[in-house]
Amino acid sequence: MDLGVGPGDDLTRSAEIRELYALDWKIWFPDEGDARHGTPEDPRLVLIGVEIHGAVFLEVNKPQPVVLYELIKGWVTGTEPQLGKMHTLEP
Repeated sequence: MDLGVGPGDDLTRSAEIRELYALDWKIWFPDEGDARHGTPEDPRLVLIGVEIHGAVFLEVNKPQPVVLYELIKGWVTGTEPQLGKMHTLEP
């Protein structure tokens, strides 16, 4: 979805927020005394436009205890922990 957002644009557009809103967002915007809190009309909700030029992420296919072991081993030995495979995405 292209929101047509650029630098300096008003990012509190309620139509786009209502379109994107999901009920599970309420956990991040709890009721603090305003009936709008936790709804698409919540004044605390703001759209943030981001233009992505690339991404880096780590793919971890190990159980958490193994990841914890690798982290501790790296900390103790001063070596880089072997947590998973690093991926880089570029346009």
